[in-house]
Amino acid sequence: MKDSCRIKLTPVVGLLCISMSTQAADTLHAEVKWAIAWQLPANTCKAPRLKGYDYNTLKAGGYFGGPQSQVANGDALFDLDYYEIKRFERKRKRWQVCIEEYKDTLREDFDRLMASAQYGLTQTQANAILGHMAYLQAVLRTEDALPVNNSEEERP
Repeated sequence: MKDSCRIKLTPVVGLLCISMSTQAADTLHAEVKWAIAWQLPANTCKAPRLKGYDYNTLKAGGYFGGPQSQVANGDALFDLDYYEIKRFERKRKRWQVCIEEYKDTLREDFDRLMASAQYGLTQTQANAILGHMAYLQAVLRTEDALPVNNSEEERP
């Protein structure tokens, strides 16, 4: 009795397995779909500006703890008062915190992109996801977390 049931169920199980494998090829896992459609989220962090002055020049002039050297025209730098400098430093610190939070989000996206491979990928899908990951790494390496080039045609 047991053998006759097994024989009758085997073709049914085989057909189910075949239909499931063809159905799996037609549908992608949600994480793979997300990884293929991934786009760089907008960076809403605004870098602070100090009217009429370049941050690197002021840093070289010793305003922000930089070395006191190579300031060609020190007279132009004296227009800043202590309040403006401290206010700029506070804004810059808030901007740096914002950038770090944004980079943390990008790192989480990178981890999700990498984890999407566990659901099985075709070569085309893998190439698309690897392109996203390379682009994401380039953005993470910049100080301000802005894309190196905004044009989509040059993006991998």
